[in-house]
Amino acid sequence: MTPGDAAAACKGYAVYNLTFLGMWNKNDHPTDFPDGAHFSPIIGASHDSNYKMWGPGIKASEGIKTVAETGRIKLFKFLKIL
Repeated sequence: MTPGDAAAACKGYAVYNLTFLGMWNKNDHPTDFPDGAHFSPIIGASHDSNYKMWGPGIKASEGIKTVAETGRIKLFKFLKIL
């Protein structure tokens, strides 16, 4: 059995805890700090090795474009299984 086989055979789910500390702000980084700067909500997903979020010649989806430009995640499709 290879590591890839073991991952494919995994049943169930995993739970992760994440702490994000955003330290980018106008006071600490006053040079060229953009108007409307924001941190987008943190999003996580699992996928197989064939998934491509971006790359040469691949256009971003409307969901990726919207979160990059505005921070809004409403165009993402979420599936929560617990």
